[in-house]
Amino acid sequence: MKKRISTIANLVQSFNPKLVYDIGCDHSYLTSYLIKTNQNLTIVNSDISKNALLSNYQKFKNNNNIHFFVSDGFNNLPELNINPKIGVIAGLGGLKIINIISQKENFINRFVIQPQSNLIELRSFLSLNSWDIVNETLVQDREFIYPILVIEKLKKPFKLTKELVILGPKLINFKDKHCLMKHYQCLLRVYQPKQKPSLMDLKIIETLNKIITSYESS
Repeated sequence: MKKRISTIANLVQSFNPKLVYDIGCDHSYLTSYLIKTNQNLTIVNSDISKNALLSNYQKFKNNNNIHFFVSDGFNNLPELNINPKIGVIAGLGGLKIINIISQKENFINRFVIQPQSNLIELRSFLSLNSWDIVNETLVQDREFIYPILVIEKLKKPFKLTKELVILGPKLINFKDKHCLMKHYQCLLRVYQPKQKPSLMDLKIIETLNKIITSYESS
């Protein structure tokens, strides 16, 4: 978990924000990491679980820059007048991330997101709804490989090809090819067992098999 959290934190810090919204903060590990390097950073932690937030509040109650809200996504979050701001949604399923950033209350145009599932469906949504994937990386933490994306809202639509939705427009040039192929193999195992695959499922299987075979024969 340390490597995953530190990678998310480093991506957040690369934008030099003054305000961070950690949506679905769970145990507020990200807040703990961020305030070690920037005591002046304002951080809003939100979670659907009141009990989780109460436990986190006890750890940070003496820091006036750290705030806590029980909220399902943006439903109960205040828009603080501090800029630049960035949102983080990490450790939730891809469909839940889609739900959150689609909420009409959403006031954030840049996020670091780390989906636990439905990565391809998430990329497809981003492409169809004017969200640009400006960065994407993989982090291997113990036996798990986590995709982490930085996304920004565009003023004009920008659609990815099906192949780039499947493979990732930034991941195709990922330097650690061994880690990348392990990631693609994990994705392939999600789609292969389906009894009634859709046309998109078949395209995903074909595309992943093709790039994995190409790597193994090189």
